[in-house]
Amino acid sequence: MKIICEIPVREGSKRVPNKNIISVNGKRIVEYIIDVAVKSEVFDEIWINTNSKVIIDEYKKGNLLYNKKILIYKRPEKLCSDTAKSDEFNYDFAINTESDVLVMLNPVCPLLKSSSVKKAVKTFINQNQYDTLISCSKTQMQAFVDGISVNFDSSKALGPSQENKEVKILNWAITIWKTSKLIERYEFDRSCVLGNKRMLFDISPLESIKLSNEDDLNLIKELLSK
Repeated sequence: MKIICEIPVREGSKRVPNKNIISVNGKRIVEYIIDVAVKSEVFDEIWINTNSKVIIDEYKKGNLLYNKKILIYKRPEKLCSDTAKSDEFNYDFAINTESDVLVMLNPVCPLLKSSSVKKAVKTFINQNQYDTLISCSKTQMQAFVDGISVNFDSSKALGPSQENKEVKILNWAITIWKTSKLIERYEFDRSCVLGNKRMLFDISPLESIKLSNEDDLNLIKELLSK
């Protein structure tokens, strides 16, 4: 069974410009995930799926962390716009590489642990009935969507949070697919990343922190410095 890792790094993010290549404590954000992928010791190949000129140039110069252990997949420019979907670039990567299991690690979740990646991959392989695994964080705190309570009855007196239904929030730090099923789904209806038989894999709130805006960046800098 061939298990490969994909780290997607698109050039030109807007809310935090070039967030994947920002340096924190002397290491680029993407290099934290490269480190996690290598140390998890579960991958036959580790790929960066990118159009970033900085990443490609650094790779050619041998300057990326674990440079000799990673490969570069040059993402087609048509899949590098703000409107390009995860379904599209993951399908493109899947049909142009060889794997039985494809694992996407999110470079903007730099607090992810290699032990969580290793556990997720082993869990997915051992529970063969699933075609997709997506990492999540869970809570039993009171949750609302559009002003409507979703995991408790807001018309009644407030009870202990442990009595509420558990809410699972996807964070996409780790996503795993059976590659053939991902390709099959996309070619059927252009939708593939959510899967049909999915497992939601819980990771800690700390590992779930995702770099989406400046506040996230400041928090991540603070945590990584410690």
